[in-house]
Amino acid sequence: GSMAAESESSSCTLCSMGTYMALVNATACHDCGVGKFVAKVGSIAETACARCPEGAYQALEGTSTCVYCASGKFNPVEGSSVCIDCAAGKYQTKTGQFLASACIHCVAGSWSNETAASSNSSCMRCVPGKYSTEEGSAADDTCQPCLEGQYAEAYGATACLGCPAATYSRRGSATCLACFSDSQAAERSAECLCNAGFGLSATAAARFDGSHCTACPAGKYKAS
Repeated sequence: GSMAAESESSSCTLCSMGTYMALVNATACHDCGVGKFVAKVGSIAETACARCPEGAYQALEGTSTCVYCASGKFNPVEGSSVCIDCAAGKYQTKTGQFLASACIHCVAGSWSNETAASSNSSCMRCVPGKYSTEEGSAADDTCQPCLEGQYAEAYGATACLGCPAATYSRRGSATCLACFSDSQAAERSAECLCNAGFGLSATAAARFDGSHCTACPAGKYKAS
């Protein structure tokens, strides 16, 4: 547990914390390996080097302490030289965590491609017009566009709402648009239909909002 200095000193020096020596007549002490530590001086066996506990690590040799895993990481085993990153789509706010379950899923309606995230601010919300029902999403392609006749006006939507009557929407819409006065639409419509007595003229360009509807000329009719 001590070593003889290589100088002309007549005294032996205790092995420092983080080191040990089992042999007599030694001129140096051995370092405890990575993932281990010893917090006392004069250790005489490698077994004095304790393994870092779960939730902590030590990447260096010859140390007297271990380091808690940072937020966004965890370590489920003793004697580790590294901690494990929380996967993309998750985050973790506390230090010293040892369970993978400590990593929290981004909520439905959001996603994150960041690993080792330490805050839910890493979770990006789906943009208006899209939604997601999946927790722990790691990519923005989990945010799906709303179907025709539906909308999602807020960030982070977990579902789309149906457009009310007299309005319409196209795929991926954040809002519903009103039909023109000469047209109408049922709930959840993708387009507005001309009212009775109104139709699409042969020269009009098709539009979804009903603005293409014109009154039937004399000699023609449209019942619905």
